[in-house]
Amino acid sequence: MRRRGRRREEWRWVRCTEVIFQVPASLLRRAFTFAYAGAAIVLALHILGAPTECMRGARSAIVGAAHAQGAFFSERAIVSVVVNGGAIHPFQVEIAKTAEERARGLMFREQLNSDAGMLFDFQHERPVFFWMKNTFLPLDIIFARADGTIVRIAANATPFSEEMIPSGEPVRFVLEVVAGTASRLDIRPGHQLRGGPIP
Repeated sequence: MRRRGRRREEWRWVRCTEVIFQVPASLLRRAFTFAYAGAAIVLALHILGAPTECMRGARSAIVGAAHAQGAFFSERAIVSVVVNGGAIHPFQVEIAKTAEERARGLMFREQLNSDAGMLFDFQHERPVFFWMKNTFLPLDIIFARADGTIVRIAANATPFSEEMIPSGEPVRFVLEVVAGTASRLDIRPGHQLRGGPIP
C-alpha cells in the first residue's frame, strides 16, 4: 500500500553498454553532495548492482544531476551590465575562477533564469576560447577586459557545438547569459560590467 502525501520520486536514466537503469535523482544529488566523484560512482553502482561497464554512464548521470543544482559553484555575486545612458541590468551569477570551474562552466544545465548567468574570471587578461560541448542551453557569451569593458559578444552560441569561440583580444572576464539577452537589453561592445570581482 502506498503512503499518502509522499512526493513522487524523480528518476533519471543511467545508460550502460547494453543496459539502461533508472536511478532516483535524489540519490544522485546526495551521492555527489556528500562524497567525491569516485566515491559517489561506487555508491551508485553498488546500490544498483550494476556491472563495471556502467561506470561512465553512472558518472555522467551523477555529474549531470549535480550540475542541474549548481552544486559545484560556491561563490556567487551580483554583476551588472551598465549600458549607454546609464541603464543598469543586474544578473545573479555563479563565479568560475578555478581551472576546474571554468572548464565545467554551464555544462549539463537544463535551465537558466533570464536574470542569472555565470562569470568566468581568468585572473589576468589573456586570449581565451570557449565552446558549447555538453551545454544544453543556447547562450550569449560576453567578453570583457580586466576593467569590465565589453569587447566582444558571441550571441546565440549553439548548444553542443564544438566550434571554438574566440575572445578576439585578451580579456579577463567572460559573462554567459541566456541567448537573446544582449539583443533584448541592447548590450554592446564598449558597455561595462560591474560588481563581484570586477573593479
